[in-house]
Amino acid sequence: MTEFATSSSDLNKFVKQINARVGFESVKYYPARTAYNLPSITGKIEGGLGEIKLRMKEVFGNTVKVEQISGELAKRVSGKYDSFSVTLKDGSGFYLRTTIGEKGNLQGKDLTPSKFGLNGKTLTKANFTPEIEKELNKQRLPLIVFRYSKELLELSSSKGESINGSASLKEQFDLLPKNDLQIVGKNFGEVFLANWCLHNKPHAESIFFPESESNPLADFVVNFTKSSKKPPLNVSAKFEGGANASLKSIIPPGTEPPASATAEEKKAFKAIMAVAYDKIIDGLLNAEKILDTPEYKAVKKMVGGGDVTLQSISTLVENALVYAGITSDMKWNTSDTATKNKYELFLSKLKPFFDSINGAGKPNINSIPKIIQLKKGNNYHPIVYAFSVALADRFNSSKLFTDVLNKAATQIKAEQIYIDISKEAIKVKVKKFEESKFRFAPGAFSYSADNVRMKVNMIK
Repeated sequence: MTEFATSSSDLNKFVKQINARVGFESVKYYPARTAYNLPSITGKIEGGLGEIKLRMKEVFGNTVKVEQISGELAKRVSGKYDSFSVTLKDGSGFYLRTTIGEKGNLQGKDLTPSKFGLNGKTLTKANFTPEIEKELNKQRLPLIVFRYSKELLELSSSKGESINGSASLKEQFDLLPKNDLQIVGKNFGEVFLANWCLHNKPHAESIFFPESESNPLADFVVNFTKSSKKPPLNVSAKFEGGANASLKSIIPPGTEPPASATAEEKKAFKAIMAVAYDKIIDGLLNAEKILDTPEYKAVKKMVGGGDVTLQSISTLVENALVYAGITSDMKWNTSDTATKNKYELFLSKLKPFFDSINGAGKPNINSIPKIIQLKKGNNYHPIVYAFSVALADRFNSSKLFTDVLNKAATQIKAEQIYIDISKEAIKVKVKKFEESKFRFAPGAFSYSADNVRMKVNMIK
């Protein structure tokens, strides 16, 4: 790469051009520190190569060429920061140092509806786009992120579930760092889908964003015209595959079993509601009691009969640890024969329980050091975690549970809508609760059964 022979006066002229276009002092002249170093222009330009290309094109036109430099030349410009060469149409140019790297341009919550102040607001077709544009302008985003988001906003009023990307969107897609693409897709995807619903749901009149950002049932609500007599539609927005839904998003609090439910279905529904709404640990134990499962009966026998409590389960696990000679101060080496023997002894003491569920949820050898560190009285976690695994298997394998959940879902006017953004197109996929099938997934860990509640995956 040819070195630029740029004078300080030329560099200062470029600095003025850049700052005049940007509107504030974003860069300044940086003289050579030694005879080895090269003079440059330096500043805080977020977004890496993609952002810098956009900025330089705005100032010097589309013929400008921007390249990231490396090796010896980069060391002469800056041994610490990312460095770039900017070549103009006439062959002149300069080196640019940016004191902000390509990663970390956006934070996890950037571009969420709450960042736009939408919580508790109702927007219509008339004011949706102007409101979002106003907030976009306030947020002082990197130019490349701003333009990409604005392109998405313009496309969000398109009809249909497959929207071709514009030439401009494709350009921004190529320039944006992957981390930013994910954050924009996940967070701004909610805004995109809200406007998409306004333009694609027949008789849609307005969008309401719940006060709470963690609303379990809906990221936003679609309201319809009075004449349509359609009830509000709760929408859970998902980016790409999306995470599994919580049970609370399928069955709102206060939901009753279907009127046509049999006695067995009502019991199944009660167990599902316990898992969904009781405290996580309590809910799993309560569901086992309601269903009086083989694993619950096994534990009941092992603790001496009577009512099974978290305390009695904890004592059962603590006794197994003592039986195996496992203590909190011992060195745990999984490649050591003595360690393996202690692990097998621990499992042998709990064998009747794990046999009742064919070994499902059995703690692995690496989890034992974390189990032994649990406070006395809290050692119920490995058993309760196995409950969650066994319950999920039972819920999924028995038509009784999937049917009762599906019947409950038909009472809810809700949809999960997925957005997938690629360079070529934006794909929208709608999954209606009342037409869907669900699959349960256990949560948490054998040493922390309350880490996360059991989830539900909408599989159709």
